[in-house]
Amino acid sequence: MVERWGRGIEKILLAEPNTKFIEIGRQFKAVFPRKVALDLGSQKSSQKSSQKIIDAIKENPEVTIKELADMLRISDRAVKKNIAILKKKGIIRRVGPDKGGHWEII
Repeated sequence: MVERWGRGIEKILLAEPNTKFIEIGRQFKAVFPRKVALDLGSQKSSQKSSQKIIDAIKENPEVTIKELADMLRISDRAVKKNIAILKKKGIIRRVGPDKGGHWEII
């Protein structure tokens, strides 16, 4: 039942024409397309962190992820993410095991 006639759906469709409406029994559901926002701030921050990781490895090839995290004041997870990106790009590689190994700049 409609409380009062309005233009809500019309406004939604004007603002986002890809909105889908699904009927579920006596109700309906509006599905809006997800908009992806570019977070340039975090991208720049990640690039800076990656460069700092490379610099730290140049200084001390035996540096650990924990030491990098403490040095850069970021989480271990963020360090691992940056290291994975650097490995994928072929910039660094790990030689030897996690304990007792070292990093190499390629």
